[in-house]
Amino acid sequence: MNFLRFKFNDSILSRFQNSDFVRNSGFFRAFQNFSNLPIISRLRGSFLLWIAGFLTAGFLISASLDIWKYSRLQEETAAQVYKWKIVEKSSSQFALKASYAFVYQGKTYQGKTRFSKPYHLNRLSADRQVNILKQKNWTVYVQPGHPEHSTLERVFPLKKCIYSLMIFSIYLYFVYLRLHLRKGLI
Repeated sequence: MNFLRFKFNDSILSRFQNSDFVRNSGFFRAFQNFSNLPIISRLRGSFLLWIAGFLTAGFLISASLDIWKYSRLQEETAAQVYKWKIVEKSSSQFALKASYAFVYQGKTYQGKTRFSKPYHLNRLSADRQVNILKQKNWTVYVQPGHPEHSTLERVFPLKKCIYSLMIFSIYLYFVYLRLHLRKGLI
């Protein structure tokens, strides 16, 4: 118990802060007065709110772009995959990439798709998956106005949307707190 009392009551930091040298130094008094100014505390809160706002905006923009990419691919047509490639992202992550061709409104187009997660842990696993995928009949998703925008994989970004809504609601909570703290209601 005496050890704990010494640790919390007589720590080296508290001895240093309470020493005559520190208390009488102009820097310590200026810093103490500076941090107690109302404008500084307001700026500190506003700065954190701005950072949270930028992070929230970044997540919302990213989710909106993914939804836009998903929604623009409206047409479906048959595709012929003519080349498979295994892309090594790291020593334990291997992604699959497919090159394909398709016919849309009488014209032949080509495209490439790198499949999203889950990545394979080794090249052997990726080779096995390629052999399975070679047997599959593929559908390509095409943007009607620009058929050069196409993909074999069309996945709705549900996880990103949920995270964006959660972060946005937390940000609104911080704004609510900020407004009510200014009014003195909390």
